[in-house]
Amino acid sequence: MRATIQTFTPEPYILIKPFEVVILKGDNCYVSSFLDANIHSGGETVNEAFDNLKYAILYTYKHLSCFHLMELGPVPTRQLAVLREFISGPVG
Repeated sequence: MRATIQTFTPEPYILIKPFEVVILKGDNCYVSSFLDANIHSGGETVNEAFDNLKYAILYTYKHLSCFHLMELGPVPTRQLAVLREFISGPVG
């Protein structure tokens, strides 16, 4: 199943453009993935997995944004580049 992230409200981040994520049913849970940025999360329901993925995406963006690009390895640098295509902020 595919879902679209269209907002991060009430978080103070701006979504530059909506993007699709994938949600798959596992044995006892759902696993959600933003494949382009290699970020994954899970939950007991589709909605929980979706919400947890949004949190994981913002957490990764906030965390990686604290570093200079030269301090990051190739995978985090790529993740941050992908996330910056879709997210800016925080606002306020």
